[in-house]
Amino acid sequence: MTQARKGRSYFKLLDALNESGCPICTLLIQDGLGYLDMMMYERIMDVPTRLELIHSFGLCNWHTWQVSKLPEISSPNVGFAILASDLLRKFERLAGAGQGGEKRTLKSIFTKKKRRIRPKIKQGTCPVCRHVSQFESYHLRQLLEQLPEEEFFRSYGASQGICLPHFLMTEEHFSDHPNFHLLLEIQANKAKSLRDKLERFIEKQDYRHPQKVTSDEAKAGRVAMEFLNGKPGTFGSEIQREPSRHGPGRSCR
Repeated sequence: MTQARKGRSYFKLLDALNESGCPICTLLIQDGLGYLDMMMYERIMDVPTRLELIHSFGLCNWHTWQVSKLPEISSPNVGFAILASDLLRKFERLAGAGQGGEKRTLKSIFTKKKRRIRPKIKQGTCPVCRHVSQFESYHLRQLLEQLPEEEFFRSYGASQGICLPHFLMTEEHFSDHPNFHLLLEIQANKAKSLRDKLERFIEKQDYRHPQKVTSDEAKAGRVAMEFLNGKPGTFGSEIQREPSRHGPGRSCR
């Protein structure tokens, strides 16, 4: 098999393998932070950028809280203050319209049409999420391309591997790739190794067990969280926000 050419993406993936947890999640977090940095520091005063953010009603929950992780030299507090001021102004305007601050037409008076704020306040997706999503499939394909390369294969074997959500995404989009079955084999072996550590950890909870919990076994639960669900924030919750007719409770999809 011809080895993939080593470019910048190769070394980015290789560096991500040295971090804890899913390397794809790591790259997405880095991509998002880089884009946020540029947005808050360089582009927040640009009219097109501000209009885009007003249209999307700012950032998603994940990327909003990522702003606080930007370096101080980027002045994230100033950038976010400008953004927040724009968004609050939009809300005030729409809320005022809902209270009669906007001129009503004869038709709306007779039909008593309800004026909902929600469909008007958020009319697009988080621009940082949109940016990051453009690179997600690219990173997954690059991982498959580089997997058989000796140095990369060795580093991937020593890492925790990609999380299951990203593996399933790879299967969905790249199951016909010639290296997919190699990834599947590695993923299954990593799952078995992790499950073995978890089961040893469970067994050793019995005070009569002759052996102590090792450091690998003690952190297996935290590793399993990321292996099963990805890094915090990279995959959203499944809470249904629509009110239920049967009560105030929330259910998962």
